[in-house]
Amino acid sequence: MNIEDYLEDITHMTGVPVDDLDLDDMELQKCNILYNEGKGAHNYDAYDPFAHSELIVREQLNPDAYLVDSATPTATPSPALTEIKKEPEWENSQPSNSSTRSSKRSTRSVQSVEPYVPTTTARKYRLKSPQERNNISYKVKRQRNNDAVRRSRSKAKQLQMMKEKQLEEALTEVAELKEELRVTKERLSRCRCRQ
Repeated sequence: MNIEDYLEDITHMTGVPVDDLDLDDMELQKCNILYNEGKGAHNYDAYDPFAHSELIVREQLNPDAYLVDSATPTATPSPALTEIKKEPEWENSQPSNSSTRSSKRSTRSVQSVEPYVPTTTARKYRLKSPQERNNISYKVKRQRNNDAVRRSRSKAKQLQMMKEKQLEEALTEVAELKEELRVTKERLSRCRCRQ
């Protein structure tokens, strides 16, 4: 890949020879371009879109927390770049009543998470030996059990289907009754005997 064309484009755009190009200088130029283009318009903070609301709230609480740093170089004349936000110390900004809340929170977080202990126990199970599985009485017993399970499942399905059918019938009946009520109200509203 040939980067000569790319470097020539950068030189053409910035006016700085490629040999003198420094990443920090490029970033500084980008900032100057961004902030010098909108001189007459609004100045926005490029990295924090909600800084204006926080600034208003914090200035009301502590107006001395925001100071202008005089050591800022003159290459960045924008006020958004020259302001340095000084945060108040953590201990001084805490109200007295919130310290009690934080202590309650800390006691809650100190409690260790106990491992899950199931409340039910698994039923006892013993693997059958091949000799016992080949026994005719065992096979008959298993077949009866399997048949009982099938009957139970089919019965549960039938009950569920019957409940669903009853629900559908009830819903259609309710819809019919609502329609009948609406028609009756319309007839009563048009009836001259009530007037």
